[in-house]
Amino acid sequence: MIFGASADTPEDLARFKQKFNLPYSFLSDPKGDVAKAFGFALRERSTVVIGKDGNIERYHIKVSPKTHVADVLAKLGQRD
Repeated sequence: MIFGASADTPEDLARFKQKFNLPYSFLSDPKGDVAKAFGFALRERSTVVIGKDGNIERYHIKVSPKTHVADVLAKLGQRD
């Protein structure tokens, strides 16, 4: 399962999802509660990989939007 969380409004997230034809769900987190729960700064691009068992497998903090997908996929292939 993939989802995104952002400080943007639900309306902005809906436009973003539609603009890029994304199949993912997005959570509006204007106060940064989700970000804080995972230990991220509110406007810090980060990814949390959660395994099928519900446990956190990896954190990717302060990611580059240009290389992020490739970086995460590469690291998922290198399971410790």
